[in-house]
Amino acid sequence: MLFFVTDPAADQQASIEAVNTGLPIVGLVDANNNLRNVDVAIPANNKGRRSLALIYWLLAREVLKIRGETTDEAWAEAQDLEEWQSSF
Repeated sequence: MLFFVTDPAADQQASIEAVNTGLPIVGLVDANNNLRNVDVAIPANNKGRRSLALIYWLLAREVLKIRGETTDEAWAEAQDLEEWQSSF
């Protein structure tokens, strides 16, 4: 099990509690974030909604691939990428 935070500054109390229980913490970090309680830092713009949408979309895809519920080919067929990009 792991603990995932979008903004370590905003989720500071939850991060402290996760550290106390021994959960590894994965965080989306911006240049101004403190990495004190973050075990794995993913550098990203954690304030912009488009950036967060892309990051969570990629994470969801990778989790489904790891579980064996989809493949790259099946994912590409299920998603209309041109329509998705035009929604920004």
